[in-house]
Amino acid sequence: MLNDPNSAHAPCPASPEHLSTLADRLRALAEPRRLRIVGLLQDGVCCNDRIGDALGIAPNLVSHHLGALRRAGLVALERDPGDSRRLIYRLDHASLRQVLAALHAMVDTTDSVA
Repeated sequence: MLNDPNSAHAPCPASPEHLSTLADRLRALAEPRRLRIVGLLQDGVCCNDRIGDALGIAPNLVSHHLGALRRAGLVALERDPGDSRRLIYRLDHASLRQVLAALHAMVDTTDSVA
């Protein structure tokens, strides 16, 4: 039990809103193509057409997956200053670090598996 005072585990300090955001971000990441998009964006920015070419998927599917990542706050979008029709995406590294930190906080690394 999380709130049992005799438990070796500390109670989870996360608010319902925090947990809801974490769940949304994990759902967005729980799709192989979206994980590949995150991998493509690790080293910097990339436009939607190059992401589609790299994944070998149609533009509407690229938009769908990028939209899910954007709604979850994992990627940011800006327009190409040279061509306003092109969209440029970048990872929101702070949001990804928050996901990792939340997961890390939920795992008690001092317990050994019997």
